Amino acid sequence: MTVRDWPESTTQPGAQLDQLLATMGAEVARTHEGLQVTGGHTIRPLVADLGEVGELTPVLAALCTLADGPSRLTGIGHLRGHETDRLQALDEVLTAVGARVEQLPDGLVIEPGPRRPAQLDSYADHRMVHAGAVLGLAIDGVEVAGPGAVTKTLPDFLDRWAELLGEPVGVAPERPAARQPLGRGRHPRPAQPSWFPPPHPHPAGARRRRPRARRGRRPRPDDGPGRRARRRGRRHHDARPRAGQARRRRGRSRAGGR
Repeated sequence: MTVRDWPESTTQPGAQLDQLLATMGAEVARTHEGLQVTGGHTIRPLVADLGEVGELTPVLAALCTLADGPSRLTGIGHLRGHETDRLQALDEVLTAVGARVEQLPDGLVIEPGPRRPAQLDSYADHRMVHAGAVLGLAIDGVEVAGPGAVTKTLPDFLDRWAELLGEPVGVAPERPAARQPLGRGRHPRPAQPSWFPPPHPHPAGARRRRPRARRGRRPRPDDGPGRRARRRGRRHHDARPRAGQARRRRGRSRAGGR
C-alpha cells in the first residue's frame, strides 16, 4: 500500500509511523509517490514507549492483537483523558475479538488469542473507529457501531475505506443511548436497571418556590453564647415580680383589707 504525498518531515506523531511499522515486520520505503508499506507473512509484537505518539496507540494496539506474540505499550497513561478513556476502551474492544489485555498504570499488555467476530463500540472516538477498521481487515464478522465519530478528522473516511476494500464496510446498528459515552475522558455509562427510580418531575432550571425565611429577632452584634444564656436565665428563673405584677398584687391586698 502507498500513502500518497507523505511528508518528508513533520512534527505530527505520524512521523514515527514508518519506524514503528518496520519494527513490527513491515517493509517501509519512501518513493516519489509517497510512503510505501508492504506487510510480511506475520506481524511481530511491539514493545515501545508511545508517550510522544499517543495518537497512534489505538491502531498500533489493533495490530498488536494480530501479532504472533505479546506486546507491551507504555507511556500512554494520558490517553485516559481523551475523547474517552482509550485504555479502557481498547481493553474492551481487543478482549471482544479474542485478545487478553492487561491494563498498566501507563499502558497496556496485549497477548493475542483465538480470534472471534464481535460488534465493537466506537465510544464516539474517531481513533477507536480506526482501530476497529484495522481489526475488521483480518477478522471476519467485525462491525463497528457509531462510525460517524470519524467526521472529526476525516468526514469521508467510510467512503474511502469502502473504495479501498472494494466492498461495503461493516457498520453495526447503533446501541441504546444508555451505552453512549459520557464525554471526555469518562467510561461508558452502564444501562440503568429496571428498579432505578424515575427522574424528578421538576427538571433542572425549573422555577421553584423559595424557602420561607425563619422568623425571629436578629442577633445583636454584641451577642454571644454567654450573653444570650444569661438573658434566658433571667427571663425564666428571675423570681423578682415585674412592675405590673407588683401593682396588681398591691391592689388585691387593699381590696381584701376593706
